Amino acid sequence: MFFYYELKIETNTKRSLKFLSKLLNKSLLKKEIFLPKKEKLFVILKSPHVNKKAKEHFKLFKHSRLFFVYFSQTTLCSFLRKIPNDIIFRIRKIESQYV
Repeated sequence: MFFYYELKIETNTKRSLKFLSKLLNKSLLKKEIFLPKKEKLFVILKSPHVNKKAKEHFKLFKHSRLFFVYFSQTTLCSFLRKIPNDIIFRIRKIESQYV
């Protein structure tokens, strides 16, 4: 028996998302939505005393996508075992009346 799931996946690398989209194409992927990427900027002073202009800038990007997928219970379990550790995901089961 197949159920309809919504997967929201967030990661810091595009490579993980490409891997997941290939993995999900093998299953019953219905829809993929590209969500906007979030950017966070960190500024660190190199020398806190005299050289206030000496700063280092770091950017952290968070890429996210939303997948709508048909899964059976066993397929979902095997999919969750293949997901890398650096990925944050939320799974929501959608009732069959919305399909």
